[in-house]
Amino acid sequence: MPLRPCAQSTCPELVSFQDRYCPKHAHLELHAEDPRPSARQRGYTTLWDKVRRHVLASEPLCRRCAADGHAVIAKLVHHKDRDPHNNNRDNLEPLCSECHDQEHAGERKGQKAIV
Repeated sequence: MPLRPCAQSTCPELVSFQDRYCPKHAHLELHAEDPRPSARQRGYTTLWDKVRRHVLASEPLCRRCAADGHAVIAKLVHHKDRDPHNNNRDNLEPLCSECHDQEHAGERKGQKAIV
């Protein structure tokens, strides 16, 4: 059976494909689970993928950076009302990664960001 490296980046041990960590780092498996649902579970469907591509094609620059006079390529489309089911064009805002991270920074800490 083929082996792969332990998921602990600095560990040289090899593990089977059924395992993520070597016995020494097996305790990390408990912390590896992401409590956040997947993107699909949060409502980002194949339809969303199409909407996202259309928004970025029609407005390729980050809207917030452009407002500040900077030309930065948008990579993400932000739902202003935080509802992934509301794909109304006026609810969607193309953003660069930095602006999107700033928008959601407070939410990751349990509070709504103010931008």
